Amino acid sequence: MPYRYLVLLDSFTDQASPDSKTLHAQLVACGMECRLSLSGLKLYVGKETPSLALPGVGLIVGQVFPRAGDTSSSARPPTDLHPNPEQLLLARYWGEYIAILGGRHADEPARILRDPSGGAPCIYSIDGRRGFVASNVSIAEALGLCERRVDWDAVTHSLVFPHWRSARTALRGIRELLPGCMMRMTGRGVAEEAVWSPWDFVRPAERHHCPADAATSVREAVTTAVSAWADLDRSVLLELSGGLDSSIVGACLRDSEAKVACCTLTTPLSGTDERPYARHVATLLGEALHTLHIGADGLNLDFPPPAGAVMPGMTPVQERVDAALTAAAEHHGARSFMSGAGGDTVFCFLGNASPAADAFRYAGPSAGFSAVQDISALHGCTLPRAIGLTARKLLRGPKPSRPANLAFLGQDARLTEPMPHPWLEAPRDARIGDREWLTALAGTQCYPDGTARNRFRPVRFPLLSQPVVEACLRVPTWMWVADGRNRAIARAAFANKLPPLILNRRSKGSYVPFAGLLYARYRTGMLRFLEDGQLASRNLLDVAALRAFMSSDVPPKDVSFLRIFDLCMVENWVRHQGTGRGSSGLPAGLRPPARIDRQTAY
Repeated sequence: MPYRYLVLLDSFTDQASPDSKTLHAQLVACGMECRLSLSGLKLYVGKETPSLALPGVGLIVGQVFPRAGDTSSSARPPTDLHPNPEQLLLARYWGEYIAILGGRHADEPARILRDPSGGAPCIYSIDGRRGFVASNVSIAEALGLCERRVDWDAVTHSLVFPHWRSARTALRGIRELLPGCMMRMTGRGVAEEAVWSPWDFVRPAERHHCPADAATSVREAVTTAVSAWADLDRSVLLELSGGLDSSIVGACLRDSEAKVACCTLTTPLSGTDERPYARHVATLLGEALHTLHIGADGLNLDFPPPAGAVMPGMTPVQERVDAALTAAAEHHGARSFMSGAGGDTVFCFLGNASPAADAFRYAGPSAGFSAVQDISALHGCTLPRAIGLTARKLLRGPKPSRPANLAFLGQDARLTEPMPHPWLEAPRDARIGDREWLTALAGTQCYPDGTARNRFRPVRFPLLSQPVVEACLRVPTWMWVADGRNRAIARAAFANKLPPLILNRRSKGSYVPFAGLLYARYRTGMLRFLEDGQLASRNLLDVAALRAFMSSDVPPKDVSFLRIFDLCMVENWVRHQGTGRGSSGLPAGLRPPARIDRQTAY
């Protein structure tokens, strides 16, 4: 785990308490040390975990970088962050961090801020003045501070709205502090608030009017983020998909002094072979391209999910890919993974007519009609068809934030609305495209759930870093489809950095056929896995519908079988949790510390 920390509250910090002494000894034995002590709060951090003291303010756990061009910033935060340290941190710095901030007065509650990228995890269980905040639930579990008890209401939610994030986790009494949010220890519990919002960067006053300026801003932000992580890690495994996003990350590594190992994945199906494209980027870096072959022999449905996963997030296909990348990092001695994941979302690849609708409504008829032409060229439809789609988008508004998926679910799994997320609280005058864009952006917070490879090495997602997200949000949606090209501003930003073959590429290989191959081979075992599982025993699955669907072959181009992988993902996660039952979201029962195995891996 790249970051290890544990915040203990009140009764666990009493020096005279036997529990406090025992906890301290156990934490020290596991390589953690107390780096901050405030009124009613102690922070323990793993010896390998970076931290930075903020004199008179608190402490940062994780990595922070100064904003490029901010002359008020230095390599370290200033000594005086008063009167609003959280706002100054968000404005002048970025990175992957949790900031533990003391009150300005003795009676003012402590605060914990999580950076907007979500790169440093943060879960907690607090009841009044008693509880903990941690980087990983396994730390608290190993210390006897909580138990893994499944929250079946939240599990049901993950079935209906897969790969969706909210503050409520699928473990009873365990909540997550979402990226860009801050929690205050009130003494009666916790008060959460969003102190960073993507909506602040899509306001008309913040948007670019010139595409060239927008491209320059995006290029500088992406280059800064990639270079900062590469210079820090010094040795990275670059995951090349052959597409635009990972290629942009690769191009930014060209001037880095970091050692870069380039790898790409292949499967038995030719449609997933991205080597002709990935090789161009490797050549650009002067490196060899290493191929990781993902075979179709065997499908592991019952595997340990990431130890810190408080929600289902890793499918059987992801588990296989993760294992291959982990082995490659070991072989090359890489200190971190670097991925272009999230680029489609950050670079506003919406795939519908909402950018044209935004242009009509906010930039005028001329810009609107130009955007309609761009939409027509982008999606290969006639101009009348593009006009009709734009008009319908203007009349009907944005698509639902997250439509419910009730396929193969039982009568006890009927929900219609997703759990709330602060980024979905749009202002009244929000643009249609911006609403859909920010909904998709919130969905990227699930990415860490699908990566077990971050246990010993961090996975860097530079395109999801705060400066990149902010720079991209300042670009109006219709600029992203200029000249009928998706992610147009990103292409313009790196036009002189990428090989033409990649810069002008419109398509990309898909792993859906490979998933279809695995499904066709192992659907009998997948059906048995679900029939005999806990979801079926709780009437959360429509077993008869599953049997009927899985007894017949999948028609060509039908991707409905992918739903089965998501169901297996949830079933597997549930099987690997504790045996506690119940479905309430009440605080977990905090119990006295138990003995801990010093070899426990968390």
